[in-house]
Amino acid sequence: MDGVGRHASRHCLKAARSAIDKATSYQPGFLFIDEVDSIVDRDFENGDSASWWLNFVNAVLTAIDGAVKSPGLIVVGACNNLNRVDKALKRSGRLETIVSIGLPNEADRLLILEFYVKSALSTDALRPCAARAAGMSGADLQRVVREAKQAARDLDRRLTVDDLLQAMKPSDALSGDVLVTAARHEAGHALANLLLGDRLLSVDVERGVTHLMPPPRVLDKFTIDDVLVALLAGRAADVLLSGKANGGAGGAPHSDLGQATALSAARHGSFGLGETLAFVGPADEVLRLVRADQDLRTKVEKDLQDAYAAALSLLARHKVALAALADELLHRRFMHADDIAAFMSGKLEATP
Repeated sequence: MDGVGRHASRHCLKAARSAIDKATSYQPGFLFIDEVDSIVDRDFENGDSASWWLNFVNAVLTAIDGAVKSPGLIVVGACNNLNRVDKALKRSGRLETIVSIGLPNEADRLLILEFYVKSALSTDALRPCAARAAGMSGADLQRVVREAKQAARDLDRRLTVDDLLQAMKPSDALSGDVLVTAARHEAGHALANLLLGDRLLSVDVERGVTHLMPPPRVLDKFTIDDVLVALLAGRAADVLLSGKANGGAGGAPHSDLGQATALSAARHGSFGLGETLAFVGPADEVLRLVRADQDLRTKVEKDLQDAYAAALSLLARHKVALAALADELLHRRFMHADDIAAFMSGKLEATP
């Protein structure tokens, strides 16, 4: 480590120890460590920085040991990537209790909006905004209200629901032919989820996303089959309604194909719900083995092909209803699950 690196290391450690010492001086006290995933897992560090991180993390862990053992002091850390946090920091006696906080649901979003708009709009007026904000975090909602209030001030008038809805529109909202393609794709996801279960929350065509409730914590073979079909239903709708596939189902780990591949890999290598009971690794790590393990990749490919064929068959039986839903989504841009269910009522029974 060069001189600059040694100076930075000493400065970081001094600041960390100073904050911890200050917190322990209060009785009772509260120490909040934000971005705790910056204290990275030493097992993943290599190269020139490895020794720096080893010494730094060891020193911080020693300081935190003193903090958590201090009577009356509560120590809390927050992060976005738990996998990067050093295992020693998560062991018993340190930050041992892990609480996952997901995105707010519709009821939560309504309360958050009520808090930020104060009494400018009624609860009933905010309900469509809470529904439209599916997938947004509390910070996102704070930004939306701030921008909506600014828009109202610029026009020298009171805040309206339209101001909030306009502020919720993504800056990169889809348009033109891409919007048409997105409406067809999301219609496939929405219809498949209506037919296969009760996980649908809403569809946002401008963002190109279908919001779903998470699957059950304990999965079985049949649930995995249904989830895979629903994930590949967007691609199936692309083909059924436009006559050709496109790359919209893939391209990223959180894409339809990315999620489906990860779920199938976990089925065979982690959950014991494939052809073998061998545990290869944790569900969130097995995906990495698909590239190197030809046998696993073959099993995953078969799962995806079977699910895609099932999605094509399912949606083909309701093609007229699928096309109608795509047109309605294109017109309305956003639909809540209840609105979609009401719109589809009667159409599925009438479709051969």
